[in-house]
Amino acid sequence: MLDFYREFPLSSSIFFSSPLRKSTSATADSWEPKFWTLRDPDTRDVTVMGSVAGLNEKDLKLEVLDNVLRISGTRHLLGQEAQSFERSYELSKLDTNAIKATLKDGILTVKIPVAEASKPRTVKLMTQ
Repeated sequence: MLDFYREFPLSSSIFFSSPLRKSTSATADSWEPKFWTLRDPDTRDVTVMGSVAGLNEKDLKLEVLDNVLRISGTRHLLGQEAQSFERSYELSKLDTNAIKATLKDGILTVKIPVAEASKPRTVKLMTQ
């Protein structure tokens, strides 16, 4: 069961730094969809979810470069200029090669597992 943001605050997380935004002020051609970050308390895997109603896979772009996940998109409204958004998340200690993304009913879901090297492991104590 995923535990919402309360267990995984971005500002103090060992997994993510706070979301990085290229634009901090909204303009006529920008759009600020809502995004949430969740953490599975058992596996410590991370899920990023965004409300992107009206967009399809052609309108969205997800890319990872230097352990940063960048999610961007553009929506086209009748009689208005296209509006775009961008969100970036640092993915330290997460497995960037195993990211899975789905788009269903206007919700973008990006699942990112914890890197094996970052998972807790038991160390056997040897006596001499």
